[in-house]
Amino acid sequence: MKYLEELIKALGLPDGVRPADQFVIDEHVRILFESNQYDRQYELIVTIQPGDPQLDGVIELPKGYVDLMQILCLSPICATDEFAPQTQRAVHLINKVSPLPGFGWDETDNRLFFRHSLILTPETCDHQFLRNSFTSVEQIIDLYFPTMESVALGDVDLNQLMKESSEEFFQNYENMQEFLKET
Repeated sequence: MKYLEELIKALGLPDGVRPADQFVIDEHVRILFESNQYDRQYELIVTIQPGDPQLDGVIELPKGYVDLMQILCLSPICATDEFAPQTQRAVHLINKVSPLPGFGWDETDNRLFFRHSLILTPETCDHQFLRNSFTSVEQIIDLYFPTMESVALGDVDLNQLMKESSEEFFQNYENMQEFLKET
């Protein structure tokens, strides 16, 4: 756990991203970031699962496999049952066009989430790689969560949204593709 805490603090997190007040809880590190476009704060929960020596030879892992890092972000918005089907469809459609798919739906409490997992190897586990990963996750969440949350709250009808915003939606997709190429 100390390794993860030191790693996160050493990243030099992007603007608007900071450790939460309770930075370490159990085996997780909590990071908060302010949405660039919306008046909202999101919490990222980061875990590192050590490499399992029992998996050697069972599944093919990259040479020098070290750990698995998971970044999870739960939306603060819960959908009502009435809007759950439209929200689930929005999750599916956005995952199809997102350059970093990872949105999901927790059916137990009708909550949106985003999960990104990285296999950390000695070759890839450097600060720039990890900083870029956090920045990419932040950008994806900031870009797509508000739309899905609007659908989840019933503020926007998904079918109408698709008709009115298809051009803007795909422009955002192209912008995100450019951003990911640069990082």
